[in-house]
Amino acid sequence: SISASTSIDWNPGLARAVNGPELGGFTTRELIELIRTVAVSADVIGVDFVEYIPMLDDAPGTTRMVVSRLIREVLGGIVLRKKGIREPFYYAPETDSRTAKKMLKSGE
Repeated sequence: SISASTSIDWNPGLARAVNGPELGGFTTRELIELIRTVAVSADVIGVDFVEYIPMLDDAPGTTRMVVSRLIREVLGGIVLRKKGIREPFYYAPETDSRTAKKMLKSGE
């Protein structure tokens, strides 16, 4: 079991409301991939994202949106792991509207 903690002072162009922005830090896409892979691979029992400063966030809440997406990715990875799915970016065929229509027509 692991408990993960990550500082979110990644690339300042992507998330500005942090304590100490790091030039050349992770991109949002890289973090999503990393976090989802860890959540699918390990028994995650806790996670926290530190150094987010809500008062510094811009009007649309860009950093808040990134942090909330990362939390959803962790939770999604935990669910996949509990279902026995080890593919970090599992694609459920029933989520595709074309596949769902075919399944309904065939009575699956």
